[in-house]
Amino acid sequence: MSNISDNTISLIDYKLEQVAEKSPESFPVQYNKMNQGFIDEDGKISSMPFIIKSGESRLVYIKTGIIIDENIYLKINDVYKQETCRNLSHKKFTYKDLQYYTVKARIDIYGNSIEGETNQNSLGEKSFFSSIELENAVYPIFSLTFKSAKGNYFTHQYSEYKMNNF
Repeated sequence: MSNISDNTISLIDYKLEQVAEKSPESFPVQYNKMNQGFIDEDGKISSMPFIIKSGESRLVYIKTGIIIDENIYLKINDVYKQETCRNLSHKKFTYKDLQYYTVKARIDIYGNSIEGETNQNSLGEKSFFSSIELENAVYPIFSLTFKSAKGNYFTHQYSEYKMNNF
């Protein structure tokens, strides 16, 4: 978030919605029960209001829950179980862990086929790289709208795979 105005901006509220996806569902979908708040660039919880002085910027990440289709979950669980002899439900995953096992399963959390390689060193540290054909990929697009103390609204759309404003 950047404040290019001459005044300090106080962002006091926000709304998160899923606004599009290649599926027959109707949109937008409110995320009021799946949104998990904000974290700052250091990984610390960041809460509102966000006060941004003129000419300043503030970087925050919104944590968003995603419901994974059962068939996709089962494929990811299978590769996890082959490696650990346990089911996914026994482990609290980081997003990096999840990405590692999706690459091993060759499917992302939205059901798209992915290509890539995984590696785990002798210390258990995992690394991976992957690619996806975006032309026919299915993935959600989100809209994050902030409300300022003066009643103005600022909206940004984003998705995991396509960057806007670049």
